[in-house]
Amino acid sequence: MKKSLIALAILLALAVAGIAAGFRYADDGKDQVTVTEQTILGDPAMARGLILETRYSYDNQIFWHTVCPVSAEPQPETEFRFYSIQQQTARETENVLYLYAGNYSFGMSGSIDLEWEKENARIDGTMILPVLDVAGRTAAGEIRTETLSLRDYYDWFPICMDGTLMLDIQNEDEWAEKLNRLFPVPIPESLQVEVTVSRAENGAVYEVNCQDVITDTPVWMSAECAVMEDAVYLLPTGNVDFSHLPLGYGVYRIPRKASSQRASETVLDLDQAENVFAVDPAQSQAVRLLQGLDEGELLILEDSTGMMTVLDAARGEVRQRLDLGQTTRATVWRHENLLILAFGLYEEETQLQVWQRENGAYHLWLETDMVPMNGDNAYMAPVFAFDGRRLAVAAGLQTYQGVSHRAAVYDQTGAIYAGDYLYSCDNLPDPPHTWEVETPLLARWEK
Repeated sequence: MKKSLIALAILLALAVAGIAAGFRYADDGKDQVTVTEQTILGDPAMARGLILETRYSYDNQIFWHTVCPVSAEPQPETEFRFYSIQQQTARETENVLYLYAGNYSFGMSGSIDLEWEKENARIDGTMILPVLDVAGRTAAGEIRTETLSLRDYYDWFPICMDGTLMLDIQNEDEWAEKLNRLFPVPIPESLQVEVTVSRAENGAVYEVNCQDVITDTPVWMSAECAVMEDAVYLLPTGNVDFSHLPLGYGVYRIPRKASSQRASETVLDLDQAENVFAVDPAQSQAVRLLQGLDEGELLILEDSTGMMTVLDAARGEVRQRLDLGQTTRATVWRHENLLILAFGLYEEETQLQVWQRENGAYHLWLETDMVPMNGDNAYMAPVFAFDGRRLAVAAGLQTYQGVSHRAAVYDQTGAIYAGDYLYSCDNLPDPPHTWEVETPLLARWEK
């Protein structure tokens, strides 16, 4: 009993010490948070009225909120909260769906029941038959490797659907059958897999590897997807043969409704799927489908031709056909009534286009060189603010690491200001970060 009381006392002392250390860290952080502006181009006065709000955290217990007006000499105000226990935080996720070909590149290890894998392969799309064939020729204690043509085992790819949109599927076998009838895609004659099967001395299979044989032109298939209130829209993409699709190649509308069993899940009616807008199959490797700024609007981007089609989703009617003048793949963001496109985001020079939607139509508001925003534009995660005359773009200098960020401001002549806002807390041995904060950065114009 005495030992238990001693242990409890030690734990309480450690807890108190931890809370005290947390408060001390919070107080130090509060006192030390200063922001220094480093001008990249222009004059900070051109961005007068722009406010940058940054939220960051340490160990899910200490949370800072810094409000910093853009200025040559920033005067930030910082609030913080300390919690004695870690807080649960989560970033909001979009509803997305993925349509993809069955998995023919996979590995397994441990206690493997190949017959069970075969029975369940239809659901998850695993293309297990080449493995079963090689396993049948693998003796106990042997490791066997063979290169095989996938077409000798399957005529068509198993088609699967998955994503963050939770689906209510009552009968998985029936679902898989309908999905494959809707999107039949033949397997190319050239597609080969290398299969390795390892059997133990007692004959049990303990390891399997099935990998596609890499060629100059790897086979790929995916789908662009837009999830709307009453339907999901899909546009298959890839370098496979889409000529066998019963409804033709194009934008598919699949009605959706809330599940009667679980409100968080969605029911998709594959029987009512329709092709609402035909697309040239020759574009299947360089075409994308995105939701527009209007709830019932779709955007079709043809990267190879530089054209963008604005489509009425429900009717499948073209609202606008816009020549973007760029054949480089665009990264697309939406903000209020602006459609913001960055061409060549991963290159040294990036072109920025801003399209403003007014009276139901898109008009080009700005086309200019884009100010580089951070060291890894693939994860730029920008935020925007628009006051009708000026567009502000802000992004962290590093991906979720540290707090410092860059801000750039454009008017219709191009970039008029860009500057880095460097937070002193990033210099701490164990700096706070933004990855666990739901809204780490916000830009807004003072009203």
